[in-house]
Formats: sequence, C-alpha cells, structure tokens
Amino acid sequence: MQPIEHMKGSEDELIAHIKESLTGHEEEYVPGSWENFNQIEGKRNAKVLWLWRLSSAAAVILIAECSNYTFHQQNNRCIACTKRTT
Repeated sequence: MQPIEHMKGSEDELIAHIKESLTGHEEEYVPGSWENFNQIEGKRNAKVLWLWRLSSAAAVILIAECSNYTFHQQNNRCIACTKRTT
C-alpha cells in the first residue's frame, strides 16, 4: 500500500466526521450584527480607497521622474557625442 492510498481513507473519514458534526449546526443571529458589519466595512473600504489613490499617484510621479531622468541622460550623451566629433 502506498502512502497516498493510506491517507485517502483517513481523509474520507475526517471529511465524513466534519460533515456529520456540522450538518445540524446553526448559529443564532444576534440582532444588529449585520448593520455593525456594514458600518465597519464601509469605513475600511474608504481607508483602502484612499491608500489606493495615494499609492497610484506616487507610482505616476515615480515613473514620470524616471522617464525624465532617462530622457535627459540620453540627450546629454548625444549632445556630448556630437560635440566631440565636431
């Protein structure tokens, strides 16, 4: 018997045990819990959106600065090359 076949039987037993123990289980509803959840999620989403916008702006500025630096480096080399040859 290979180890995988041996584990398959115990996995099936475990799944059956979990299924049996959870079949009739039901949590009782606490009044107001859904409303509290919505309020918490609304605040969290606003924070995430603010952070997303800030990081996007920082990425745009970084890309623009890197492009600007690269452009000026290439132009300075070309100007230097033409000055040396003439």
